Amino acid sequence: MLNYKQCPFITSAYLIVYYNFLNNKTDLQSNGIALDSTIIQYPINRELLLVLYPRKMYFGGLQKFDNKIVFIEEDAFVLKVDKLQYEQCYKQAYFTFDDK
Repeated sequence: MLNYKQCPFITSAYLIVYYNFLNNKTDLQSNGIALDSTIIQYPINRELLLVLYPRKMYFGGLQKFDNKIVFIEEDAFVLKVDKLQYEQCYKQAYFTFDDK
């Protein structure tokens, strides 16, 4: 996903975010690669986010986005991803704001 808005993606000492969209939990006991409810997010930098969604999510409706770059138009989405990153970080979170 490509974020071109003013609100950047943040990264942290614990880069990968696991999120269970069925129970809204981020702990490792509720998530995993084999679970159909786990979303895996990896902010590459302040503008790029790599996301792995379960194939069955939204009844397979996300498959049309396979291998595509999706442009983010909502700051609310970025803020939610940043909040999850912050909640899962161990001690440090990294971000920058441009003074444009």
